[in-house]
Amino acid sequence: MPSVDEIASSVDDHALTPVVRSILGDDRARLGEWKYAQLAVVSGLPDYRGILRFKGSAEVGGHSRPWSAILKVVRRHPTATDNPAHPGFWNREALAFRSGLLSDLPGLTAVRCYDITETKGSTFVFWLEDLVDEYENGWPLERYGLAARHLGQMGGAYLEKRTLPDQDWLLRRPGGAGGGGGWAAAGALISDERTWQHPDVKRAYPEPIAERLKQQWADRRAFQNAIARLPTTLCHNDSHTENLFSRSREDGTQETVAIDWELVGIGPLSGDITYLVIATLRRMAVDMKDADALEDAVLDGYVAGLRDAGWSGDERAVRLGFTAAVALRLGLVPQTLDLILNEQRREQVERSWHRPVEEVIKRWAQVAYFVLDRADRARQMLAAR
Repeated sequence: MPSVDEIASSVDDHALTPVVRSILGDDRARLGEWKYAQLAVVSGLPDYRGILRFKGSAEVGGHSRPWSAILKVVRRHPTATDNPAHPGFWNREALAFRSGLLSDLPGLTAVRCYDITETKGSTFVFWLEDLVDEYENGWPLERYGLAARHLGQMGGAYLEKRTLPDQDWLLRRPGGAGGGGGWAAAGALISDERTWQHPDVKRAYPEPIAERLKQQWADRRAFQNAIARLPTTLCHNDSHTENLFSRSREDGTQETVAIDWELVGIGPLSGDITYLVIATLRRMAVDMKDADALEDAVLDGYVAGLRDAGWSGDERAVRLGFTAAVALRLGLVPQTLDLILNEQRREQVERSWHRPVEEVIKRWAQVAYFVLDRADRARQMLAAR
């Protein structure tokens, strides 16, 4: 089975020419010089996932025109599953692009896929549009609200105007994500008083949280039930800031373009905006002092998008579903404890996040407090129903 590097190095003019002609929209394009460089290692699996940028020039009608494209390589990992119902189903994205589902989405825009090839050894090679976000220094809060509005337009359209797709490879999460998230396996660690006496743990969590965590775990079924009562719709299921790009059309209106459709499926209304808030905070794209404002912008934008699509349901149910979904992010503290107590894990995270591990730990702990506060709010909302 060829490695990511071997696949990239095997690309030649013959393979690139149809891709470049699609990019430039001209079948006369003739390749000039080109090169490539690796951009990222996906999921910490350098031998199985890779993202590379190819760029160069082409001659069209006597003029030289620049082009660029993203090569995404997905090789089947030995632990991957062929069960389409499982989140780890390894070729869901290829099926999604080939099905045509992503070519005409309402609200949200999918990255353009120029070509997909399947090589021997269970490997998919995607040629994708090379996206550049129009905000160089990160999105302002209102842009998150607009992205949420686009997600709401997509979700609302599949409730009001479009029939939900029923392909078996679509991930189905009627109760939303979460509900376990490593908490069950970490229960003994969380219940052990010695855990909370560790100096690095005390530094990360200056306010005691052990009892709040136990209550969060005990109430998980109530949170899941609240989400299960929501209607289901099409979801990206990984709509955080690194997977969303802001781009302006020729008329000046902004669109939100989404990459990484490996978890696309059917999920509860408001499911996508849970990722937009929590993953944005966890990845440090927004300062924690603006967490409440981010949440408000996203919720307001999402509801507006649903209304754009003609949805006339109860807004309070959407807000409860979102809050309950945030409360189900049960894995945040176990993951942070593992990062604090596991030296090898610290080294891995520091390499992949390109930040000092102490900075990552601090932010993850802050997000945990945010989640616990939403668990409190979800209980109040449930009690008031």
